[in-house]
Amino acid sequence: MHSKNNNINLLLAIIIVLLLIIAAGGTIFMLSQKKQTATTTNVKNEYVKSASKKSSGSNKATTVTNTNASNNKKAATPTQSMIPAQFYGTWYNGNDVFATISADKIDLKGGPTITKDSSPLQLTTKQGQNNTYLLYHNPSFENGGTYWIGTATIDGKQQRVLAYYARMGDFEIYTSAPTSKSQAIQYDGDDYQAKIGTNNLDSLRGHERAR
Repeated sequence: MHSKNNNINLLLAIIIVLLLIIAAGGTIFMLSQKKQTATTTNVKNEYVKSASKKSSGSNKATTVTNTNASNNKKAATPTQSMIPAQFYGTWYNGNDVFATISADKIDLKGGPTITKDSSPLQLTTKQGQNNTYLLYHNPSFENGGTYWIGTATIDGKQQRVLAYYARMGDFEIYTSAPTSKSQAIQYDGDDYQAKIGTNNLDSLRGHERAR
């Protein structure tokens, strides 16, 4: 009887040990699954963050590229005008048309049309003394026409005029409307070169050569 009871107790102890082993194994498996799930989630999160950063960097690069392209496009835009706007219009020598000046050409009445590609005279915008401009030149001889905008009294009224230095004290005066005679000035002073670019051209009339 005593031996039978011992056998039963041993069997129960074995069963309990087995149950404990099974329970411990289940707990370890569940913990392993949770850890694996957490690791997978972290990997996914890191992938999403990395993809987001790449997308953001790509967008920034695209924005920079587009901005640079826009700036380059602006920088590549050619200058719309070679001749300063103050010279635009039709100018008269007395009752005759002298020239019509626009943004990119000088159309001389009875003469050539001067452009940046014409020959022998070509457009230029080299600025000289006292707000004068060399509007055209002959590249072979480095000479050209020096012009500026000034004022002169025409028919008793002070007007805006186009002045041109011809040579040795000779100043051509062109008006924006026809006049009864040429308004040219023949300055008699030895300092005629210093008078190039004079704004008030009436100041030269008191020193004209006898005609």
